[in-house]
Amino acid sequence: MITLDQFTHQQQALGRVYAEGLRLARRSGRRQLVSVVRSVPLHDPLALVSAARRLGVDAAYWSVPKRHFTVFGVGVAAVFEGTGADRFKHAARWWRELTADALLDAACDVPGTGPLLLGGFAFDPLTPADGIWQGFPDARLVLPELIVTVSEERAWVTHNLIAAPTAADAGQAAEASFRLAEALWQLADREPAVTTRLNVNAGDRERWQRLVRFTADRLSGGPLQKVVLARAVTAEAGGPLSPVHALSFLRSTYPDCFLFSFTRGERTFLGATPEQLVRLHGREVETMCLAASVARGRDPEEDRRLAEGLLRSEKERREHRLVLNMIRGELGPLSDELQHPEEPTILRLGNVQHLHTPVRARLREGITVFDVLERLHPTPAVGGTPRDLAMAFIRQHEGFHRGWYASPVGWVDWREEGEFAVALRSALVHGRRATLFAGCGIMPDSDPAAEYEESCLKLRPMLQALGGCV
Repeated sequence: MITLDQFTHQQQALGRVYAEGLRLARRSGRRQLVSVVRSVPLHDPLALVSAARRLGVDAAYWSVPKRHFTVFGVGVAAVFEGTGADRFKHAARWWRELTADALLDAACDVPGTGPLLLGGFAFDPLTPADGIWQGFPDARLVLPELIVTVSEERAWVTHNLIAAPTAADAGQAAEASFRLAEALWQLADREPAVTTRLNVNAGDRERWQRLVRFTADRLSGGPLQKVVLARAVTAEAGGPLSPVHALSFLRSTYPDCFLFSFTRGERTFLGATPEQLVRLHGREVETMCLAASVARGRDPEEDRRLAEGLLRSEKERREHRLVLNMIRGELGPLSDELQHPEEPTILRLGNVQHLHTPVRARLREGITVFDVLERLHPTPAVGGTPRDLAMAFIRQHEGFHRGWYASPVGWVDWREEGEFAVALRSALVHGRRATLFAGCGIMPDSDPAAEYEESCLKLRPMLQALGGCV
């Protein structure tokens, strides 16, 4: 636990740095970003997520359990919200301007500390907004007032403040920031286990299978090669659903996935996705081709047979190659070199296994994470190919607004480095109600019944996390 003395020393340090930021802001006539980082005792970030819910403040959570890395942000020091096809460019410009003259604490050199944005983007900015996604626009990236970063067995707290030319004195601003930190740590405990029962409305089987059959027919011999179709399934519980309990389940059950949670008011979008979209450090970027899947076996022998069948399937390998070729084509112009294995391998998760090809590239000087996001999203793994034709098909036929499902979510720091994943295996929770999402890549020879079963398989992690089953 952070002691009162530690809080006092941090508040004094922030007050001193903020006072300098305020002086610079008044001299320049422009707002000044101030960021102070201090090491703190290790604490379970999920306990802080629970505390933020009790305080009723917006919060964001990003975790990669297999790397023992978590970033948790609470409060809003500054926020970017954008619309339209140029949202990545506008976000990059806004962030560059805000951080250009930032007053940064020396400890910001630790990855994941210092000023960073947490948030995400909508899947398709050209699809009309849906009421259930209130608070989740085409782009929303938040500079949290308070960030807790856990890496391996160490933890840090980052305080972010914006000094405006007309702001009040430094002491008041620092005191307000630390009141939030104290309240979080005082309330930091785990929520009790939830035993609510989910009633799942999964009555779209016939409609969705007809859509799969129609799509497969349209792909035969036409310019479209692949379309990813998604389902949205609603569920309702007898009492309020607990995103914190769901995250705890996902963290222990799917440690190889990327965990995320974004809370706006009474709505939380959360999930555990296996698909990394981009991880950028320095000029080294990592992404992956994750396309084609099959269930896990009931025993090791069946598991092996299913995996071998996936590796041998011409349909599944063709789908995988479409995604890999697109990634190569989009990253190539940004890179000095690009590498990936010649053959895919099997990525095994708790209930499903995928064809997987990791891709690494060394980016040209000046390329940022925003540039990579703009080129890669949406990949054929979540949209289809050719991209424009597939997106137009989805808008016309899918029948609902995906919101942030299948979109980039993650974080970017003041160097414009960071990590984003594709928001799969996810749900939007609002009180007792949840909307869960799953998608399947449709090819000319796709079988509607098999695709439906695959979508149910992909819904299972979130249903189990929230207390239901399929």
